[in-house]
Order: sequence, then structure tokens, then C-alpha cells
Amino acid sequence: MNSQHQRYFRWLCALCVVMLLFTCAVLIVGYKDLSMGRGATMALLVILSIVFGVLGWKKKAQ
Repeated sequence: MNSQHQRYFRWLCALCVVMLLFTCAVLIVGYKDLSMGRGATMALLVILSIVFGVLGWKKKAQ
């Protein structure tokens, strides 16, 4: 995996984290109630941010 791929995965990780924070803020403020769909979306964003983070910061195998 080259440097461009790692940069791409880092950006995807950051995007997932920002969307997760926004979703949490919406719930904390009380704009929307927690539902099954929002819970699933939050769980998916957590999983994707972890996967993209691992792929983005993984060292090159030599």
C-alpha cells in the first residue's frame, strides 16, 4: 500500500469520526431521539473509523 492509499484511508477515518461526532451531538442536544436506525448508523461509523484508521496508519510490510 503506497502513501496515497494511506492518506486516503486517513481522510476517510477523519470523515467517519466527524460524522459520528455530529450524530452524537444531535442526540445530546435532543434534536432527534435515538432510534434503531441512528444506533446502527453510529455503530457502523465506529466500525468504519476503526478499520480506516488501522489501514491508514498501518506500516508498510518490508
